[in-house]
Amino acid sequence: MPSVSSILAVMAHRSNAAPVDGFGKREKSLFKGRKNTKQERSSRKTIKSSILEQPARLPTVDPYNTFYLLNPSGDLGSTQAAFEDWFKNQKGWEGKMGVVPSPEECISALQKHDLFIYFGHGSGEQYLSGRNIRRLDHCAAAVLMGCSSGRLSCRGDYEPVGVPLSYIIAGCPSIIANLWDVTDGDIDRFSRILLNGWLESVSSDCSELEMLEEFQNLTIAGHKGAKKVLKSTQKGKDDEVQSMQVERAVSENVFDISIRSKSTRSTVRTGSFIAEGRSTCRLPYLIGASPVCYGVPTTIKTKRTSV
Repeated sequence: MPSVSSILAVMAHRSNAAPVDGFGKREKSLFKGRKNTKQERSSRKTIKSSILEQPARLPTVDPYNTFYLLNPSGDLGSTQAAFEDWFKNQKGWEGKMGVVPSPEECISALQKHDLFIYFGHGSGEQYLSGRNIRRLDHCAAAVLMGCSSGRLSCRGDYEPVGVPLSYIIAGCPSIIANLWDVTDGDIDRFSRILLNGWLESVSSDCSELEMLEEFQNLTIAGHKGAKKVLKSTQKGKDDEVQSMQVERAVSENVFDISIRSKSTRSTVRTGSFIAEGRSTCRLPYLIGASPVCYGVPTTIKTKRTSV
């Protein structure tokens, strides 16, 4: 299993579009089997440090750019009834309900959207094979809520195989799937908490001006200089001056924030609401423990200017 640092190094390397053989002549000579001198070891360490220090751009998923495949087999009536109206009312969502999709439609959905949601039997491999998925050069993040959709099969001394690995090979940054069979009622409750958490996290983002207004409702600690900073902030001539003063106040720990906005919480990622979703299941240690997240850390962030 590769370490997180090695994964980030590869991602940083790809994001900067550096060629595979992008080392200089001197660096290439270090790997020709010569003896490792002190200078060569130092040079290798410098190259490794420079790669790891590059800013890694973590993948981002916009939940308002989603394609859903709901009950394609037509025999999960309760699941379709639970999500049909909700999916239709989401902005930027499109998909199919109660209809078997063609492989071309599945390929288009994975390549043109940020998020792919599947509610049906299994992993959906009966509609798009793992071989066709692996051939994609780009793949959306996926939520596969069928039975055993995330199970990997062992092949003796060889690597395990499974649909989640096919998605990852195709470039899927994150995939949430089930390790074993699940009941539709519990997994529907889990899915609603997960998806609703993603949507609420991006819709609750507020602008900088709204942040300034919220500071009026914050309690001020008895730190030295707190009143002075607040007074100067209120007498600011424009929003830009107020913004700079508020940022300075926060950096100096002048304000003791007792009411926190949702936008000030930590970055929301694809796995942020899995634990909360498990707790809503009637069998949290059986059905709730089935969904797991494969892939790399992926943030949830909308690309829309307004939601």
